[in-house]
Amino acid sequence: MRVGVGLWDDQDQFFYDVLHLPDGSMQPLKVRSMVGLIPLFAVETLEPELLERLPEFKQRLEWFLAYRPDLAALVSHWNEAGRGHAVCCRCWRGQRMKRLLKRMLDETEFLSPYGVRALSRVHEDSPYVYRHNGMDLSGSLPAANPIVDCLAVTPTGAGRSGFR
Repeated sequence: MRVGVGLWDDQDQFFYDVLHLPDGSMQPLKVRSMVGLIPLFAVETLEPELLERLPEFKQRLEWFLAYRPDLAALVSHWNEAGRGHAVCCRCWRGQRMKRLLKRMLDETEFLSPYGVRALSRVHEDSPYVYRHNGMDLSGSLPAANPIVDCLAVTPTGAGRSGFR
């Protein structure tokens, strides 16, 4: 079994993308982008009535909880009842949610006067550069400009593309 690279970085307290290379290796891309905030959306509430209408799903869920506690432990609140007996499932723990929300609502990170940035403001002063096969791929946030730079590749090396 191949051991992967985790998406959560304990030191930075943030989720990062992981690039899977053709040789099978994996490289974290430490770009603070909207991708790292997506786990905030991964929440599901399972009402008891729903589970009763889906007996095969309920049976598989119970098997998963009983025989794969290592994986079930990665999902928060499997067995904690919410309103009534509904179960809230999410793919992160409370501390991680607090760290993500703190970054998302921080004006030096993701929060802007126009909403949530796709790329953290930290990249305005510290552009992210990934070097591969002699090419530099970079991502940065231009100063005082609402255009968000995205990672792009050009035949000559680094390139930029922006979206309003």
